[in-house]
Amino acid sequence: MGSKFTPAWIKKGFFNESLFCDDFLSTHQLLYVNGAFFTPEGRVTDTMNLRCEIFDMLRDHKTNSEERTIWDEKTMLAALQTIENPALHLAVHLSMILSLREGEILGLQPSDLDFDAADGRGTILANKTMQRANKDALEKLDPNQVYHTFPDRREGSKSSLILKKPKTKKSNRVLYMDQALEGRTADMAGKAEAGRAERPREV
Repeated sequence: MGSKFTPAWIKKGFFNESLFCDDFLSTHQLLYVNGAFFTPEGRVTDTMNLRCEIFDMLRDHKTNSEERTIWDEKTMLAALQTIENPALHLAVHLSMILSLREGEILGLQPSDLDFDAADGRGTILANKTMQRANKDALEKLDPNQVYHTFPDRREGSKSSLILKKPKTKKSNRVLYMDQALEGRTADMAGKAEAGRAERPREV
Protein backbone atom coordinates (compact mmCIF):
# COMPACT_ATOMS: atom_id res chain seq x y z
CA MET A 1 0.00 0.00 0.00
CA GLY A 2 1.42 3.40 -0.96
CA SER A 3 2.09 6.03 1.64
CA LYS A 4 -0.40 8.94 1.85
CA PHE A 5 2.32 11.24 3.17
CA THR A 6 4.29 13.14 0.54
CA PRO A 7 7.77 14.15 1.79
CA ALA A 8 9.37 17.50 1.00
CA TRP A 9 11.78 15.86 -1.43
CA ILE A 10 8.94 14.94 -3.80
CA LYS A 11 7.86 18.05 -5.71
CA LYS A 12 5.07 17.71 -8.29
CA GLY A 13 6.03 14.12 -8.96
CA PHE A 14 9.76 14.83 -9.24
CA PHE A 15 12.47 13.54 -6.91
CA ASN A 16 14.73 16.23 -5.40
CA GLU A 17 18.00 14.49 -4.52
CA SER A 18 19.39 17.39 -2.48
CA LEU A 19 16.29 17.61 -0.24
CA PHE A 20 16.24 13.83 0.15
CA CYS A 21 19.87 13.84 1.34
CA ASP A 22 19.10 16.62 3.83
CA ASP A 23 16.14 14.63 5.15
CA PHE A 24 18.13 11.38 5.40
CA LEU A 25 21.14 13.01 7.09
CA SER A 26 18.90 14.79 9.61
CA THR A 27 18.20 11.38 11.17
CA HIS A 28 21.49 9.62 10.37
CA GLN A 29 24.91 10.59 11.72
CA LEU A 30 26.75 9.85 8.51
CA LEU A 31 29.75 11.17 6.59
CA TYR A 32 31.12 10.09 3.19
CA VAL A 33 34.89 10.42 2.70
CA ASN A 34 37.22 8.87 0.12
CA GLY A 35 34.67 6.36 -1.08
CA ALA A 36 33.60 5.18 2.39
CA PHE A 37 30.79 5.96 4.86
CA PHE A 38 31.54 6.84 8.50
CA THR A 39 29.28 6.98 11.56
CA PRO A 40 30.19 7.94 15.16
CA GLU A 41 31.01 4.25 15.66
CA GLY A 42 33.55 4.26 12.82
CA ARG A 43 33.73 3.16 9.21
CA VAL A 44 30.72 1.40 7.69
CA THR A 45 32.00 -1.87 6.20
CA ASP A 46 28.58 -3.20 5.14
CA THR A 47 26.32 -0.65 3.41
CA MET A 48 23.42 -3.04 2.84
CA ASN A 49 21.45 -1.68 5.81
CA LEU A 50 21.85 1.86 4.47
CA ARG A 51 20.75 0.80 1.02
CA CYS A 52 17.68 -0.94 2.45
CA GLU A 53 16.71 2.12 4.49
CA ILE A 54 16.99 4.38 1.45
CA PHE A 55 15.00 1.93 -0.66
CA ASP A 56 12.26 1.77 1.98
CA MET A 57 12.03 5.58 2.00
CA LEU A 58 11.76 5.78 -1.80
CA ARG A 59 9.67 2.79 -2.84
CA ASP A 60 6.28 4.18 -1.79
CA HIS A 61 6.72 7.39 -3.77
CA LYS A 62 6.36 7.24 -7.53
CA THR A 63 8.21 9.94 -9.42
CA ASN A 64 7.70 11.44 -12.83
CA SER A 65 9.80 9.58 -15.38
CA GLU A 66 9.62 12.30 -18.06
CA GLU A 67 12.88 12.86 -19.92
CA ARG A 68 14.83 15.88 -18.76
CA THR A 69 15.57 18.73 -21.12
CA ILE A 70 19.28 19.21 -21.82
CA TRP A 71 20.26 22.82 -22.41
CA ASP A 72 22.32 23.68 -25.46
CA GLU A 73 24.96 26.44 -25.58
CA LYS A 74 22.51 29.16 -26.66
CA THR A 75 20.11 28.33 -23.83
CA MET A 76 22.93 28.41 -21.26
CA LEU A 77 24.19 31.77 -22.51
CA ALA A 78 20.65 33.18 -22.47
CA ALA A 79 20.22 32.00 -18.88
CA LEU A 80 23.50 33.63 -17.85
CA GLN A 81 22.43 36.94 -19.36
CA THR A 82 19.41 37.09 -17.04
CA ILE A 83 21.54 36.87 -13.86
CA GLU A 84 22.33 40.32 -12.48
CA ASN A 85 24.23 39.37 -9.32
CA PRO A 86 27.96 39.10 -10.28
CA ALA A 87 28.78 36.41 -7.72
CA LEU A 88 25.79 34.28 -8.69
CA HIS A 89 26.58 34.78 -12.39
CA LEU A 90 30.14 33.55 -11.84
CA ALA A 91 28.97 30.53 -9.82
CA VAL A 92 26.47 29.47 -12.49
CA HIS A 93 29.09 30.07 -15.20
CA LEU A 94 31.57 27.84 -13.37
CA SER A 95 28.92 25.15 -12.98
CA MET A 96 27.74 25.25 -16.59
CA ILE A 97 31.04 25.69 -18.42
CA LEU A 98 33.45 23.75 -16.19
CA SER A 99 30.96 21.31 -14.57
CA LEU A 100 32.08 22.31 -11.07
CA ARG A 101 29.91 21.08 -8.22
CA GLU A 102 28.37 23.47 -5.69
CA GLY A 103 30.83 22.50 -2.93
CA GLU A 104 33.79 22.88 -5.30
CA ILE A 105 32.70 26.38 -6.31
CA LEU A 106 32.27 27.45 -2.67
CA GLY A 107 35.66 25.93 -1.85
CA LEU A 108 37.64 27.91 -4.43
CA GLN A 109 40.42 30.14 -3.07
CA PRO A 110 42.33 32.97 -4.84
CA SER A 111 45.41 30.73 -4.80
CA ASP A 112 43.51 28.22 -6.98
CA LEU A 113 43.41 30.73 -9.84
CA ASP A 114 46.34 31.11 -12.23
CA PHE A 115 45.61 33.71 -14.89
CA ASP A 116 49.04 33.33 -16.53
CA ALA A 117 48.90 29.55 -17.01
CA ALA A 118 48.25 27.86 -20.35
CA ASP A 119 49.81 30.72 -22.34
CA GLY A 120 47.62 33.29 -20.64
CA ARG A 121 44.39 31.36 -21.03
CA GLY A 122 44.16 30.82 -17.29
CA THR A 123 43.44 27.76 -15.16
CA ILE A 124 41.42 26.86 -12.08
CA LEU A 125 42.62 24.21 -9.62
CA ALA A 126 39.72 22.20 -8.20
CA ASN A 127 41.09 20.32 -5.19
CA LYS A 128 38.81 21.33 -2.31
CA THR A 129 35.13 21.15 -1.48
CA MET A 130 32.95 22.86 1.11
CA GLN A 131 30.24 20.84 2.82
CA ARG A 132 28.22 20.56 6.03
CA ALA A 133 28.99 17.50 8.12
CA ASN A 134 27.66 16.00 11.33
CA LYS A 135 29.98 16.80 14.27
CA ASP A 136 29.92 13.25 15.65
CA ALA A 137 30.99 11.86 12.27
CA LEU A 138 33.68 14.54 11.98
CA GLU A 139 35.37 13.22 15.11
CA LYS A 140 36.03 9.95 13.25
CA LEU A 141 37.41 11.70 10.18
CA ASP A 142 41.15 11.88 9.49
CA PRO A 143 42.16 15.48 10.41
CA ASN A 144 44.42 15.53 7.35
CA GLN A 145 41.28 15.44 5.18
CA VAL A 146 40.00 18.74 6.58
CA TYR A 147 41.57 22.07 5.68
CA HIS A 148 39.35 24.25 7.85
CA THR A 149 36.33 24.01 10.15
CA PHE A 150 34.25 27.18 10.19
CA PRO A 151 32.90 28.54 13.50
CA ASP A 152 29.26 27.81 14.33
CA ARG A 153 26.76 30.60 13.76
CA ARG A 154 23.95 28.77 15.52
CA GLU A 155 24.18 27.79 19.16
CA GLY A 156 23.78 24.05 19.69
CA SER A 157 24.30 23.16 16.02
CA LYS A 158 24.94 19.44 15.48
CA SER A 159 26.83 20.00 12.23
CA SER A 160 29.78 22.07 11.06
CA LEU A 161 30.68 23.71 7.78
CA ILE A 162 34.06 22.41 6.64
CA LEU A 163 36.52 22.88 3.80
CA LYS A 164 38.00 19.49 2.96
CA LYS A 165 39.75 17.37 0.40
CA PRO A 166 37.45 15.87 -2.28
CA LYS A 167 36.10 12.33 -1.98
CA THR A 168 38.46 10.83 -4.56
CA LYS A 169 41.84 11.72 -6.05
CA LYS A 170 40.23 11.87 -9.50
CA SER A 171 38.25 14.89 -8.31
CA ASN A 172 41.52 16.86 -8.14
CA ARG A 173 41.79 18.50 -11.55
CA VAL A 174 43.00 21.55 -13.44
CA LEU A 175 40.38 23.30 -15.57
CA TYR A 176 40.87 25.85 -18.34
CA MET A 177 39.03 29.17 -18.40
CA ASP A 178 37.37 30.72 -21.42
CA GLN A 179 37.84 34.44 -22.07
CA ALA A 180 34.57 35.53 -20.46
CA LEU A 181 35.13 33.33 -17.42
CA GLU A 182 38.68 34.61 -16.98
CA GLY A 183 37.49 38.22 -16.90
CA ARG A 184 34.70 37.61 -14.39
CA THR A 185 36.88 35.41 -12.18
CA ALA A 186 39.68 38.00 -12.11
CA ASP A 187 37.18 40.72 -11.21
CA MET A 188 35.64 38.72 -8.34
CA ALA A 189 39.07 37.64 -7.06
CA GLY A 190 40.17 41.27 -6.99
CA LYS A 191 37.06 42.30 -5.05
CA ALA A 192 37.59 39.46 -2.57
CA GLU A 193 41.17 40.51 -1.91
CA ALA A 194 40.11 44.15 -1.53
CA GLY A 195 37.44 43.10 0.97
CA ARG A 196 39.99 41.20 3.05
CA ALA A 197 42.32 44.19 3.07
CA GLU A 198 39.55 46.55 4.25
CA ARG A 199 38.24 44.16 6.93
CA PRO A 200 39.32 45.34 10.43
CA ARG A 201 41.57 42.94 12.31
CA GLU A 202 40.36 41.41 15.53
CA VAL A 203 42.19 42.56 18.65
